Amino acid sequence: GGSQTIPVNQEINGAKWVLVGTFDFAAGSSGFVRITDAANDAGQQVMADAIKFVSLTTPAGPPTILAQPSGRSAIAGQSAVFTVNATGSGTLTYQWRQNGTNISGGSTSTYTRTNLQPQHAGDYSVRVANANGSVISSNATLAVLVPPSITTHPSGITTNQGSDATFSVGAAGTGPLFYHWQMNGQNLSDATNATYVRTEVQPLDEGNYSAIVYNSAGAAISSNAVLTVRVPPTITAQPGDLTLNPGATANFVVHAGGTAPLSYQWQKDGADLPDQTTANLDRLNVQTSDAGVYSVIVSNAAGVDVSDPAVLTVNVAPMITVHPQSQRVAAGSNVLFTVSATGTEPLAYQWSFEGAEIAGATGSTLALPMVQSTNGGDYSVTVSNVVALVTSSNALLSLIVETVPKIESITLLPNQRIELLISGGPGQFAIDSSPLLSTWTNLTTITATGTMMNFVDPDPVQTNRFYRARRSTGQ
Repeated sequence: GGSQTIPVNQEINGAKWVLVGTFDFAAGSSGFVRITDAANDAGQQVMADAIKFVSLTTPAGPPTILAQPSGRSAIAGQSAVFTVNATGSGTLTYQWRQNGTNISGGSTSTYTRTNLQPQHAGDYSVRVANANGSVISSNATLAVLVPPSITTHPSGITTNQGSDATFSVGAAGTGPLFYHWQMNGQNLSDATNATYVRTEVQPLDEGNYSAIVYNSAGAAISSNAVLTVRVPPTITAQPGDLTLNPGATANFVVHAGGTAPLSYQWQKDGADLPDQTTANLDRLNVQTSDAGVYSVIVSNAAGVDVSDPAVLTVNVAPMITVHPQSQRVAAGSNVLFTVSATGTEPLAYQWSFEGAEIAGATGSTLALPMVQSTNGGDYSVTVSNVVALVTSSNALLSLIVETVPKIESITLLPNQRIELLISGGPGQFAIDSSPLLSTWTNLTTITATGTMMNFVDPDPVQTNRFYRARRSTGQ
């Protein structure tokens, strides 16, 4: 007898029958069940609108399942509990099954699967039996959610500046799997696939890249993959031109940036110089054969840069190719001495007379107007430049001293011809004759190599003839 109020929460196992309890009803019509809209909490609504009565004093027969086991999802490593509510006469026995196969130890109305693994997923059901038969529940599906695990970590990449770098991660776990890439621990935008491409990498892109893989069961993070960006060489300071004297040291230097190690190869006139593979090039005791165009190739694993050409000029000492020549001239003549020389310009000239410098005589020629006896002597010239100086051989200026020719004697030869003995040589002389010392006729021109000369008049003896000797105007 009496009454009992039982609240029912249909938010749990909604749309399913909920066992309220077992009650004894006396025979007759005095026992009843009332459904009301009363709720324990304000604002709640009554969702139950039906009651099912199951008699426990049923005739002998197989069990009846009052509440079927429910499907569920669980994370690997956790436990899953299945429960069945059945009624029937006598003693009920239970046998739980996975995908139709009996589970050892699953012999109560509740079965707990511990330490869930992927192989535990499937359909679970239970066979309830008594002495009168058995019944099999509906399937309750168990989904085992496996958290992600990294199967292939991204690999480090070393690549050239401007290239693309592609990172990939392999993962296992219950799908769908989601990805998010990070750089140095910070999320990257639009990096949500198993593969991440960093395009046209620059030095600022260097760092640690990793991937977070997650699903509804958890997350996993990969190990770091290091991105190294190789920067091609860039020459920041070019080697400069050099102008040196012979015997000096030529030092060329280049400065370059880029990913180390940097390699260097110096060249002269486009050809590699053996063993010249550092940032400095020293040429000791340079000679004219070392003059030329120098450059250096700077390289690394990412590329090559070639320097601008640097010109080495080796100055050439002056060399006289044509020395001034000695001259013998008559007093009053104009004299020109000339020298020819080669060597690095500019060439400077200084003429000297008898070892003393001549003021203002600084050209490749020396002009002496109307020379006199005081101008006779040795002339030389010094040619110089930034390297050295050289002095020419002496050029002797000799002046011809003209003496007045004189007829020293007149001799009548046996053949009746007249022979003149004349002094005043050497030189070229004209022999003239005249009958009256008024009009002179040139008889001949003779050349004397010594101080004395002879002349024989080819004409026979004349009654009256005068002779004279004079220097020829051709001398």
